[in-house]
Amino acid sequence: MPSTKARQRHKKRKAQEKRDKVQKKRMKLSFEALLDTTVKIKVGLEQFCFEVHKGLLSHYSSYFRAALSGPFKEGNEGVIILETEEVEVFRVFFKWLYKDVTTDCETTPSALDTDIEFLQLLKLYVFSDKRGIPRLGNAVLITMREKFQASESSIQEYFVKSPKLVEWSYKYVRKGLPLHAFLVDTFAFKIDDVKLFQPDKYPQDFICAVLKKIFEGWRTHTIAHCYPDPFKPGSVSKYMISEGSLEK
Repeated sequence: MPSTKARQRHKKRKAQEKRDKVQKKRMKLSFEALLDTTVKIKVGLEQFCFEVHKGLLSHYSSYFRAALSGPFKEGNEGVIILETEEVEVFRVFFKWLYKDVTTDCETTPSALDTDIEFLQLLKLYVFSDKRGIPRLGNAVLITMREKFQASESSIQEYFVKSPKLVEWSYKYVRKGLPLHAFLVDTFAFKIDDVKLFQPDKYPQDFICAVLKKIFEGWRTHTIAHCYPDPFKPGSVSKYMISEGSLEK
C-alpha cells in the first residue's frame, strides 16, 4: 500500500496535469478566437474605445456572448457601450484576456502595497460577476490570495488599517459570492489580537462571520482560530466560482 507521502505526490502530480490540460485548452481556444473578427467596446462616460476579438469575449463572458450572438444592435453593429464601467477596470480585464494577468505585475506576485490596488482587484471581481466572467473572478481571488501571502506586514494589520475596503466589498460584491468567505476566513485565521478588531468600523455581516469563526476555533482548541487555513495548498478551490460551460 502506498505511503502517505507517495499518495500526496500522486495527488499533486494529478492536480498539475489537470492544470496543464486546462491551460493547453485555454491556449488553443484563445488562438482560434484570435482569428475571429474584432468588436469595439466603448467604456465609461468618455467612451474610451477598446478593440477586442469577438471570439475571446464570447468564450469567457456570458454577457458578451449574449450581446454579440443574438439579434441585438450590439451584435449587428459590432459596438458595445459600457457607460457605467471604469476605463481602468476594463483595461485590466482587456490585459487579462490576452495575457492572463490581473495586475500590472506579470512576474512574481508582490504584496498588496496600496489600498488602491486592493480596491482595483475588488472592482475587477465585481466586473467579472456583472459581466458573467467566472474565470476572471477566480483569477482575481487567486491574485489577492498570493499578494496576501507575499505581504511582509501581517494581514491583520492590513485589514485593521483598511476597514473601508471590507465595507466596500460588502456593499458592492453580490451576496453569496465566495470572496466574502475568503475575506472572513483570512481575517479570522490571521488575527492575533481580538482587541485590534474594531466592530464599529466593519459591516455587521462581516463582524458576525469573523467572530463566529474565531469562537469556533476556540471551542475546538485549534492552534489557529479558523479552519481550514485559507492559505493551505489546495484550499483555494473552496473559494472558486463554478466556470460551467467554459470547461466543456
